[in-house]
Amino acid sequence: SVLEPTTCAVVRSLHAAAPVTAVALDRDLVATLSQGLGGRVWLEWFGVASGVRGGKVSVSAGTIRSLSVSGHRILYRTGHALHVLRTGSGRSWTVWRPAKSQLGARLLGRRVAWVEKGGGESRLWTLRLPRDD
Repeated sequence: SVLEPTTCAVVRSLHAAAPVTAVALDRDLVATLSQGLGGRVWLEWFGVASGVRGGKVSVSAGTIRSLSVSGHRILYRTGHALHVLRTGSGRSWTVWRPAKSQLGARLLGRRVAWVEKGGGESRLWTLRLPRDD
């Protein structure tokens, strides 16, 4: 369910394919990661205003339970890669394979930002997505 932050009233109910393990929310879009029977992992997106599912794709069982949404893009991570899904087409692609383990990642408009940890140090990386992705 999407709640009104000031009153905690239910604004919209969403119906994911399986129990939800991660959620990300943008102004117009809610993305969910869920795990169904047999270990299958689903990435779904819904319109905030309507609650209608915009799409659903199966993603790697190794997908980390962390999502980020910005505009019409969803960022999801596996142990060794960052992936972006474009909600209009349902097409996803690997945008980067970090050299070290990731501490976190986020979509900031057309930028992907993440932190890598290794050797007692952390390093912030960013990359700009193409305009016509």
